[in-house]
Amino acid sequence: MQNSSLALMNFFRFVFALLLALGISGCATTLPKIDRIAEAKKLIAVQDWAGAYKMLEPALATNDFDVVAQGVQLVANNPPIMKLADEFFEYQKLKAYMVSIGPQNGRDFANIKLESYRRIATVANTAQARLNIDKAFLSFEEESRAAIIRRELMLKEAAARARITCADTLECSKMFSLTQIYIDQKATMKVQAANDTIIETYNPTDSMGIGMKALKYPSRGTSGEIVLSANCKIDEKQGDKALEASLDLCTVRKATIYDGFVPFVRANLVN
Repeated sequence: MQNSSLALMNFFRFVFALLLALGISGCATTLPKIDRIAEAKKLIAVQDWAGAYKMLEPALATNDFDVVAQGVQLVANNPPIMKLADEFFEYQKLKAYMVSIGPQNGRDFANIKLESYRRIATVANTAQARLNIDKAFLSFEEESRAAIIRRELMLKEAAARARITCADTLECSKMFSLTQIYIDQKATMKVQAANDTIIETYNPTDSMGIGMKALKYPSRGTSGEIVLSANCKIDEKQGDKALEASLDLCTVRKATIYDGFVPFVRANLVN
């Protein structure tokens, strides 16, 4: 269900990207037709190069040969417009663009803009632009994979510290009682089950909510081990940048809970 929702959301993102790239807002069927060549000439007259290129981009992407030819000639006669077009497809500019609106949206927008750019750029520059788009996007994938590995390692190490052994039945009972107090303090959800071997909260329902669980395992004789685990709710519908920030925050919150568990129990244990 979540995958279907994400796929639908990405589709609407792409449609929105297309509308923005073509300079369209609102309902296309009710908008008056714009003579983009004439408007671009007015902007060129006042040296508004960025505005002129923005006006020309949709014209350059059309199948109207005469309109495209006029647009190409305007760009050729006004080098600052070509300079702006070239600069957008520089690797660092593309990467900054993808940072600002998210890698997937950034790649979609850039590929749409590429359709206009290829009408005015050389074959070599068009190929380099396409390469830079892919390179910038892949850099985020590599960073994302590195971030996943970093988060997994951080949680694995922290979870290994969120376990404590007890020597006998009395100590195990005291420690497990302290564990429930710790869960009450740290979890955002109420405890739904608690007995001699398990303490478990409800699963978190709100974004960034924390659910927790503790299990008491029997060991040799009357000794035992208490193991704590936590989970954090992530809103997967948010944008790429916000999602990465939420994943990092959840990782830190869980690691902090893990690291504080044993010190809390030891500090409050009364022999």
